[in-house]
Amino acid sequence: MTLSEQTDSIPELIKNQRRGWALDQAFYADPDIFERDVQRIFMRHWIFAGHVSRIPEGGDFFVFTVAGEQILVSRTNNGDIHAMFNVCRHRGSRVCSEAEGNASCHICPYHGWTYGTDGSLLVAKTLPADLDKADFSMPPCHVRVLEGLIFVNLAEEPEPFDEVMRDGAAFLEPHGLSDTKVIRRQSWHLNANWKLVWENYNECYHCHHAHPQFCAVTAEGLPASSDSERVGQAYQEYERKWQLETEERGRRAIPIEWDGRQVHFCFRMPLKPDVVTHSEDGSRVAPFIGEMTEQDNGLTALITFPGFGVQAYCDYAVAFRFTPLDVQLTEIEATWLVNRDAVEGVDYDIDRVSYLWSVTTAQDKVIVDANQAGVNSRRYQPGPYVAAEQKLNHFVEWYLQQLR
Repeated sequence: MTLSEQTDSIPELIKNQRRGWALDQAFYADPDIFERDVQRIFMRHWIFAGHVSRIPEGGDFFVFTVAGEQILVSRTNNGDIHAMFNVCRHRGSRVCSEAEGNASCHICPYHGWTYGTDGSLLVAKTLPADLDKADFSMPPCHVRVLEGLIFVNLAEEPEPFDEVMRDGAAFLEPHGLSDTKVIRRQSWHLNANWKLVWENYNECYHCHHAHPQFCAVTAEGLPASSDSERVGQAYQEYERKWQLETEERGRRAIPIEWDGRQVHFCFRMPLKPDVVTHSEDGSRVAPFIGEMTEQDNGLTALITFPGFGVQAYCDYAVAFRFTPLDVQLTEIEATWLVNRDAVEGVDYDIDRVSYLWSVTTAQDKVIVDANQAGVNSRRYQPGPYVAAEQKLNHFVEWYLQQLR
């Protein structure tokens, strides 16, 4: 049932939303709200596109879909990265039909209009003489590159991104992500609204029950903090000690928390004392990356609304993009990165590098699909977020601000 068939409007639903509680059913199920999510959030805010290693040479490109739009990301011969809507300026045909590749130009298969790797119109047969080809470039997207991570913005006037660039670089720079390469990209389609998927990613209240492999190599107290006050306090003391030691090594460790205004937060956190990285057994699975020439048994994270997160370790990093495909269909794409000089089969095994987050995300699909099925029930009623889900309060506050 859409809002047009209900008595409650979107402003009324927003007004009635109870602070500190899960969202009303309509926010997870109503197509009118989903369309507003797309227009006011995914068409306005910065979206992770991919890693620079996917387009190392001039003419390299890839295409991805967000908010119902196909975006073409391309590198020019002078090394610049451009992004544009995959739309011909003649009569609207898709220009590029390949998912990725290398091309000196992009030729529309319909009438042959030809575009450069920067989206500029090069050739248009019999274009009237009084029309300037410069006015007929493929519609551009804004592009920013943060430590090798490409972000695009589909709006004509993009939301600010300077704070994300500044804080993200401060935390991620020691990992040298600009000098890594993609070794695997894997996708999952979850039968759930994007907000349920995003909420699941941003809390570990469920980890103790749903992710035994993850908990086996993560400091006790984080995933189990809600089950035992004593264990939670012990973890906080361990974390504070580890943060101070990390800061003494010259690396950022004190988190940048969400302040109700920005779209991101950054943190470093320790794993178990005897765990080096997030792998099946906790041991290192690839050569060191960036400045990480020692094993400090920690991870670094940058999270940006509405749908990006990266976790970086001493030996690899994994970046997640969350893309809404329909009101109850969301894609998670994970991208694993290792030292660009590492040799597969010699320095690393792809399955070992990707093991933990592949298993964890597959488990998340099961629990989030079930979450959406329950939310769809006629008997669903929102419940309160607990202390371990504090970041969900932040997200809901931000989300409702966008809808207003």
